[in-house]
Formats: sequence, C-alpha cells, structure tokens
Amino acid sequence: MSKTPVSFSRLVVSLSLGLIFFGLTLGLATPDSAAQELPVYRDYVKEKDAEERLAKLEPLAKTGDKTALFHYFEIMFDYDNNVRDFSKPMVWLKDLADQGSFRAMFYLAIVKLSAIDKKGDAETLAWLKKAAENGDIPATLMLGFILNEGLPGLKPDPAEGDKWYAQGLKADPANDLLTLKVLTYLYEDVTQFKDRAKVEATRLISAENGDPKAIVEIASSFEHEDSSLSNPVEAFKWWIKAAELGDLLGQQKAGLAFFYGQGVPVNKAEG
Repeated sequence: MSKTPVSFSRLVVSLSLGLIFFGLTLGLATPDSAAQELPVYRDYVKEKDAEERLAKLEPLAKTGDKTALFHYFEIMFDYDNNVRDFSKPMVWLKDLADQGSFRAMFYLAIVKLSAIDKKGDAETLAWLKKAAENGDIPATLMLGFILNEGLPGLKPDPAEGDKWYAQGLKADPANDLLTLKVLTYLYEDVTQFKDRAKVEATRLISAENGDPKAIVEIASSFEHEDSSLSNPVEAFKWWIKAAELGDLLGQQKAGLAFFYGQGVPVNKAEG
C-alpha cells in the first residue's frame, strides 16, 4: 500500500478521545466507576475547571479505571493549555502497562508520540505491538498507520503495516468506542480507506453507545442554514442526549430548542 500523507497529530487526537472500553480483555479495572458521576468534559471549559477535574479523576485513572482513563485523557489531549503535563500519567500508565494492561500500552505510545518528543522509537513500537498481538484493535490499527507512514525516528515499512491494517480492519469492534474512533478517522481522512458511508455508520454506533462528541456531530448534521435541509426534530433528539451527558453545547442547544419550539413543543420553563 502506498504511503499516504495525513496529519499524524489529527490521528493522535482522534485516537485519544475514545470512550469506555467494551468487549475486549484489557487488563483494566471494572467498567463501573465513580468517574461516571462526573459531567462530560468539553474543550471550552475554563482552565480552572479542567484542573479540578483532573485532580478528581487522577486517583481513579491511575488505578486503571476505564471511565476515568477516558475522561482524564479527553481533558489532557483536548485542552490545549498548561494542564497538558504528561509526566504524572506517564508514570502510572507505565505501571499499568508493566502489569499487563494492553490499553495502557496503547496510551503510552500515544502520549509519547504526541506530547513528549513526537518521535517514534523501538520502545513505542514494542508497546503497540504487544497490545496488538493481544487483540487490542486500536493498537493494531495504529501500528499499521505508523508502519505505513513512518515517523521521525522510524522508517516506513508498508508491507508490514498492511498486515496490521488487515488484521485490525477484519476484527469486530464490539462497540469498543475507541476502536470506532480510530475507524472513523481512517474512513474519513486516510485516502486508501475513505468511505463516507462507513464514516457515518461508525459515528452513529459511537453516538448510540454514548460518545458525546459523536452525538454532537450527528446533532449538528441535522442543522442547516437552508431550512429545507434541516431536521429540527432529529437535531433535538441528539442535542438532548448530549445535554443529559453533561455536554455544555448540548445543554445550550436543548435549552434553545425548548424555548423557541425547535423540534419540540415550546416549553420556556424547561428551556
């Protein structure tokens, strides 16, 4: 497969924003989590809010709690300011990886590639390969991407990359939202995999399984400057789901919909 120039940083952000991990043996803690009580983080909250949320999530995340890991990395990757200090999560991710957590191995590679030196090395590939060999689909696809594209410090090996791509693409994502996030990226941005129908299908599955970003994207898709192309009823259905997950934009949009009767009967008190 030929080398395709794509944005590595965009892929890293896409990979980092997966949601709770279903259906795979990841070596992490129980899926039930106190972190589920925390509102969904959005990238336009104040820095103070982000710092407070990281402090609340850290005790759970560093034990390998699945939900806490998602929220912690959503903040770390999605909020571009001084809270992006990866020294602490690197320590406890390394501990989890040493204990056999394949998803921690995956995040170790992502953190190193995106936040520390933006270079690939033998250790990065070793973590990804170990996770991939044990069935972690995002690691498998990431390995295929890196081997096909190459990185500073790593020469491309398209033949080997294609093997990992093939293995990852034939696997059942089993509603694992991080896997769906990777697949959505590949179908949307990597030339040899581009497929608009698959993008929409994976995004819908993600939204139906509670991925707030996918929900917001779908809700937005039903809004259009041309009223003949809009579907306010469908838009409201998804905005209210986002609102119930604590998404600030979802709450604003749902409130406006109630207030002005957009896709729902007017209810100014609710709005």
